[in-house]
Amino acid sequence: TMPDDVEEQALLPPEEPAADNDNPGQSGAMETNDADQERTLDGRFQEMEERARHFQDQFLRARADLENSRRRARTDLEETRLFANEALVTALLEVLDNFERALAATDDEDGDRGLLEGVQIMDRQLREILERNGLSAIEALGQPFDPNVHEAVAMTEPEEGQQPGAVVEELRRGYTLHGRVIRPAMVRVTKE
Repeated sequence: TMPDDVEEQALLPPEEPAADNDNPGQSGAMETNDADQERTLDGRFQEMEERARHFQDQFLRARADLENSRRRARTDLEETRLFANEALVTALLEVLDNFERALAATDDEDGDRGLLEGVQIMDRQLREILERNGLSAIEALGQPFDPNVHEAVAMTEPEEGQQPGAVVEELRRGYTLHGRVIRPAMVRVTKE
């Protein structure tokens, strides 16, 4: 059997090496090493936070750009829908002009009453259809000349009561389609 003192030694935990009191700089080096690691970790954490903010800014900008693109696409689509029939409406303006000329040339005294009424009905129907689709006549007569909606083809001296720079005669009616000028009014204007 084993001696009693050997058994007691086997049951005791191993002793930790004693601190070397002869070398006091060793514990200071450990503390410095821990502080360096903490500063390194703080720096990396700040760097990661900055990168996260940068990526979040990029994401928010990309989302705003996408929303702006969607808004532009909706606006373009709506405008395309509104003005898709512009060429047709513009071509029909000649028909309106001819109706106006026919109505102006028809004389009730010649017995053309039936023809006149028929032309008036067709004129009214055509105008109603075009107005429902966004066509509006430009008011010109008596209005101040506006180069955005009027096309001056002649100038005249103002007569008594007429304002200078005003439309005194409409030679051809102008029209807008959904607020956009598709044909300016051809007018005669008083000199300024």
